Amino acid sequence: MKKYMKKALFALLPAFLVSFMIFIFGPAEIFFSNSTQFEFLFGEFIPELILIGVIVSIVVALIAGALPDKAHSVVIAVIGAIALGGYIQVMFLNKNLDLLGLNPDGAAIPVSSIVIGIIAWGIIIAVFVILALKKEDVIKKLIAFLAILLIGMQLTAMISLIAGAPEDAFKRQEGSWFLSGKDQFAISSKDNVIILVLDFFSNQYVEPVNAKYPGSFDFLHDFTYYSNDECVYFGTYPSLAHMITGCELDTSLTVNDWTKSIWEDQRTTEFFDLIEKSGYRFNFFTPESVYVRGDNDIRILEGMIDNLSNEATNIEADRGAIVKVMTKMSCYRFFPDVIKNVFYIQNSEFSGTVQNSDHGRKHTNSETYAALKEGGLYIEDMPSTINFMHLSGAHEYNNDEFCNPKDNASLEETCKGCLVMVEEYLNQLKALGKYDDSTIIITSDHGGEYDPQVIFFYKKPGETHDVSPVSAAPVSHCELQSTILKTIGAEYASFGSSIDEVGENDARERICYVKKMDRDYPEVPFFEGGKEGNLNVYYVYLYTGTYDDLSKKIEEGPDVIAPMKDSFW
Repeated sequence: MKKYMKKALFALLPAFLVSFMIFIFGPAEIFFSNSTQFEFLFGEFIPELILIGVIVSIVVALIAGALPDKAHSVVIAVIGAIALGGYIQVMFLNKNLDLLGLNPDGAAIPVSSIVIGIIAWGIIIAVFVILALKKEDVIKKLIAFLAILLIGMQLTAMISLIAGAPEDAFKRQEGSWFLSGKDQFAISSKDNVIILVLDFFSNQYVEPVNAKYPGSFDFLHDFTYYSNDECVYFGTYPSLAHMITGCELDTSLTVNDWTKSIWEDQRTTEFFDLIEKSGYRFNFFTPESVYVRGDNDIRILEGMIDNLSNEATNIEADRGAIVKVMTKMSCYRFFPDVIKNVFYIQNSEFSGTVQNSDHGRKHTNSETYAALKEGGLYIEDMPSTINFMHLSGAHEYNNDEFCNPKDNASLEETCKGCLVMVEEYLNQLKALGKYDDSTIIITSDHGGEYDPQVIFFYKKPGETHDVSPVSAAPVSHCELQSTILKTIGAEYASFGSSIDEVGENDARERICYVKKMDRDYPEVPFFEGGKEGNLNVYYVYLYTGTYDDLSKKIEEGPDVIAPMKDSFW
């Protein structure tokens, strides 16, 4: 028993090192580097993760203590190698690491990075195992030194992070401003403009979805389909901000400076003044207002976005879900590239971590569909309303063709389920008698890197067709503001043509920005500070014609490469 306890106690040191890195320091560093983007607090996951880390360490140590001497030494060596490998991975090998939630297909990691990681990890593990077999005393001293050094370094860093963190990381501020979801399913008894923005829904998805599920879009027969719509910006940032304000991206400004400037811009203030004078209110439903304001105070939207609120709310944190996502994020960062996709997280996994039971906003297709089926749309005696609703669309493959939750769904299933949700929304509008007199736009903020054009369905009040008309007019999201203003009867000439005024034969040069990491350009900081950004330039394409012309330009290379000041991602 004495020998067993001695072996178990020694195993506890490297076991706790790995547990500390994965369950405690990793999540803490991730949290404090991104605290403004998380709705949960530090105290809502760290006690549980500390407990998990301690339990895992003890269990591993107890098991290792029961092994024969040689096996014990090898296991200890492997654990120590994993700790060193994880440290090197985080510090040096994650340079090309794909951002979590950025791609619906998971992490797109270069083969070269995977190979380098396998070689590095393989060498570390091999050296440690050989030392365990040949130089047992050396490996024990090395592991003890490594454990004390890394725990000491990371514990010091963690204390520093906690000491320097803002109060918001530990406590929710009373009277905080937020985008309320209270009226997300309310329909004005007067007039309505409804804009459903389905994230990451390229117009190149229409054909494969119809091929697998024939007639998927038939319910949109009253809508004109603009099959040649340019989103202008590949990425929810800055596309959402551009769609709402109409302001062009200024790459000479930082994210925070640009998102501040657009809400002070004359075009933006005039747009919202015209909306107000026309007797309308503008509601904006999105899970993250950071897309349109950067790190600026959300009150820069005050006076323009009408569902901005500071009403007291009932916040409920799902601690189990928070622990799960923080652990997966830490493992995604810690382990080699070859297995990173096991820990890849989509944005929807964060949606259930914190619930605002009073004014929560629905974003994923399945939760929006469930809310429609449960409570549904309802008519409210309020001013005429423009509801701009940002939904998950095809950004994450996490619902089946019936819009029920499903992990690892296909693109076609996700899109079909998304359309089922949209059809339910329209059917409820019809049941309320508000479909015919509503203006409805169904579009997306962006498509993919190589298929950035997006769907755009547009129905005017009273518009009916047996089959959806299709227009190949060279339109873009630059026409969105003028289309809205024309719809509500406001003066729109200074904002440009509305979408229905662009002719199919018009020769228009359009522009498309695609975010990239280009190693020929300097890296830039993350816009919230504290680390480097994942991207550093925009590839800018100018084209005249259709998607095929844009596709050729993308193959040939950008017309302009615009360096970023800092990176939103």
